[in-house]
Amino acid sequence: IYATLLGVPEWSWGSALVRYGISSNFDHPGAPTWDKQDILVPHVSGLGKSPLAALGKSNPLIERLGWMPRAHPLVRSDGALVLPLANENFGVACMAITQDGGETWTFSNPVPGRGLEQPTQAELADGTIVAFFRNSGLEHRIRRSESKDGGMTWGPLTVTDRPHPGAGIEATMLRNGHLALIYNDTEKERDKLAISISTDNGTTWQWTRHIENTPKERFDYPSMIQSKDGSI
Repeated sequence: IYATLLGVPEWSWGSALVRYGISSNFDHPGAPTWDKQDILVPHVSGLGKSPLAALGKSNPLIERLGWMPRAHPLVRSDGALVLPLANENFGVACMAITQDGGETWTFSNPVPGRGLEQPTQAELADGTIVAFFRNSGLEHRIRRSESKDGGMTWGPLTVTDRPHPGAGIEATMLRNGHLALIYNDTEKERDKLAISISTDNGTTWQWTRHIENTPKERFDYPSMIQSKDGSI
């Protein structure tokens, strides 16, 4: 899953077009053998008037472009894949969901609120999906929302206590039921990279360890998985 930017250099992130490929033959040297490659065009209502229109860059396709993937998709407990997306033109987020391996897609309602970027998700033991959002707002804290219906509709945004400079984050549910979050735990710079662990689904974060901490350096856009031996 990746984005192609159609309008560089005049119009970069806002011209993003989401593309995806599906392979069942990838266990060999070289590139995977792609069974299918296609574009993913979200249909999300209620986006309103494009902020680009005021700049004289109105485009009838504006609501279909600017959607960007960043964090890992979530594979729900029922096998469905939930892809988090955010729109660079409107500052809103939604989820693209496929239950048949990418043959067909449905799209969630937008997460309530603006200024949302680069969502990351985890599924809790009761089936609730929790999403955390990069936040460029004045709070300098990571935002959060929850879905009780598999990612189709989302509850109100809340602000966590995790410091945040407006940078990429990623969350994952570990196999022992603990929730892990990797992020820059500062309000401005990206010279510290931390991982925090929660045993209460992200309500509180009991442990934090710094992976990187070097003043004036830059460590951002992290990603993580848990391996078969349990290491992160």
